[in-house]
Amino acid sequence: MKLRVAVQMDPIASINPIGDSTFAMMLEAQGRGHELAYYTPNTLSLRDNRVSAFVAPVEVFDKPKGEHFSLGEFARADLSAF
Repeated sequence: MKLRVAVQMDPIASINPIGDSTFAMMLEAQGRGHELAYYTPNTLSLRDNRVSAFVAPVEVFDKPKGEHFSLGEFARADLSAF
């Protein structure tokens, strides 16, 4: 079953992909065919008992820093959809 996984993490451009555990889990999930999305904690909000964040589709690559990800457009999303 393909999952939609939203990952909360530090700014992805600033991480060191070598040894970052969240990044390693993202690579594994993507390798298993799951759809990944990315957001940072500062975009979280709660309104009417719904948690949302500015989320972007993300593709990750086992490459050096600076070449390790590709982001789509950010949009506010209800996190219960993931």
